[in-house]
Amino acid sequence: MRQFGTATEIPDNSLAWLSEARNKHTITLNLKAPESAELFKRLVWEADVVCENFRPGTSAKQGLGYDVLQAINPKLIMLQVSGYGQDGPYRHRPGFARIAQAIGGLTYLAGVLGEAPVTPGSTSLADYISGLFGAVGVLMALRTVERAGQGQVIDVALFESIFRVLDELAPAYAKNGTIREREGLGTHNVCPHGHFPTKDGGWVAIACTSDKIWQRMAAKVLDRTD
Repeated sequence: MRQFGTATEIPDNSLAWLSEARNKHTITLNLKAPESAELFKRLVWEADVVCENFRPGTSAKQGLGYDVLQAINPKLIMLQVSGYGQDGPYRHRPGFARIAQAIGGLTYLAGVLGEAPVTPGSTSLADYISGLFGAVGVLMALRTVERAGQGQVIDVALFESIFRVLDELAPAYAKNGTIREREGLGTHNVCPHGHFPTKDGGWVAIACTSDKIWQRMAAKVLDRTD
């Protein structure tokens, strides 16, 4: 991350790193070294949360699985983020946001019908959404610690986070066998709802999710009650 993205005048301090590392203190540990593992356990003793994004099973191989860490700190919460979750047929595959967005279905839905699927917005969308879901899980687990004094493990998969934000895609397929295709600049559910070209060569985003909203827009914005 220190060398990813746009470089700055400071060596090993890319804009991506300066953005993601803000408000953080950092140290580096080689967890394969016994002295580093022991130092990590000392940190765990006074920590509320440990977050890791190794492939499933890596922490356990290092002698730092949740059973070991919870024995040190029973209140410890462990957030594990991976490509496909801690169990299942894909568990040992490495995970990247762009791949998770394809596996989760978002890439297939993005773009114009008949053209190539695209990655919408940031290529790390799956990372950010999974981070948010993980943070919600941690907050809920902290409440459990307050009440019961017991920590727990939170399992977040990149592809599941993407799959969750596809609104009615799964139930529509389960009920009717419907496979949604790319919708381009608009949406099939409501209209006008999309991106529209303007007279000066720009674009405007319009979201009218009901007839009432459209009627108000036609009267107050477009001055076209007809």
